[in-house]
Amino acid sequence: MKGRESLTRKRLLNALRKAGVQRPVWKRVREILSGASRREPSVNLYRLSRLTKKGDVVVVPGKLLGVGSLSHPLTVAYVDASKPALLGLKQSQSQAVPLEAFLKDHANEKHIKIVI
Repeated sequence: MKGRESLTRKRLLNALRKAGVQRPVWKRVREILSGASRREPSVNLYRLSRLTKKGDVVVVPGKLLGVGSLSHPLTVAYVDASKPALLGLKQSQSQAVPLEAFLKDHANEKHIKIVI
């Protein structure tokens, strides 16, 4: 990683390390993100729709892509997202939050699903 991207990644990994002490889910997300960037998962909207239920809280430790559509509202925390994915989330009345902001407000949230 070069330049600004690596600083953002380091900041996110440090925040996950601090949150991981409280909740094992954040430790697992940190393990996924600390690997090589080419191994980061990419998750499409149709996959989220298939694996979740209405009102679920989901973490995507990679890139959120816009293929497919969502049939129910969710709260999605993501590392990176494409514009079509954000549009699809908005159309399904879902809440999309960058992972770093989600950690500040909802670090102790119960029933978080990791979708990879």
